[in-house]
Amino acid sequence: MRKDIKIVIGIPTINSKMYIGFTINKIKQEIKYCSNLIDSENIGIVISVNGDISSYDFIKKTYKNDNQIVVLFEEQTGKNNSLNQIINYAKINNIHIIHWFDDDVSIKEHTLKINLEQLIKNLENNSPPQIVASTILRTKRSLWFFIKNYGFLKGIIHFYYYLIFSLPFEETAITQIFV
Repeated sequence: MRKDIKIVIGIPTINSKMYIGFTINKIKQEIKYCSNLIDSENIGIVISVNGDISSYDFIKKTYKNDNQIVVLFEEQTGKNNSLNQIINYAKINNIHIIHWFDDDVSIKEHTLKINLEQLIKNLENNSPPQIVASTILRTKRSLWFFIKNYGFLKGIIHFYYYLIFSLPFEETAITQIFV
C-alpha cells in the first residue's frame, strides 16, 4: 500500500440534488475496494457545483460533517469551469491523481481500483497530477423510446445520433484508461 500518494475523485455537477447522494455512495463503495492500494485518508471526493447556488447549498449542508468530501462553488456555468476548479484544488493541495466521475454516471464495479492501479504504476515515470475519467457504459435505448419522446421524424434522427455517439460506450467496447 502506498501511503505517500494523494488522490481526488472529482465530480463536476450543476443541478444534481436528486441523485448526487447515490453517486457519492457508489464512489465511497469504490474507494473501499481500493483499501489495498492506498490509505483511505489520502483519497477524497471534491464536488464542484457550477452555476447553481441552491444545489451548492444543499450538497454543502448534506456533507458538512463528512471529512472525505470537499464541496466547491463555481459561479460560471459549464463543466469545463468545474473541471478546472478541481484541477486547481488538486494543484494547491499537492494531489498526485485526479479521477473524474460525472454526477449521473453509472459506475462499473471496480472501475476506480482498476484505473488507480495503473495510475499508481504510471506515477513512477510521469509527474503528477495524473488525470483519468471513468469507464462509461451507455444506457440502452430503443428506437421506440426516441419516437415516443420526440415524435416520429425527430425520434428517428435522435436515435441515429444516439447510435453513432454511444458506440464507444458499448459494454463490449475495449475499455482503457487515458493518461
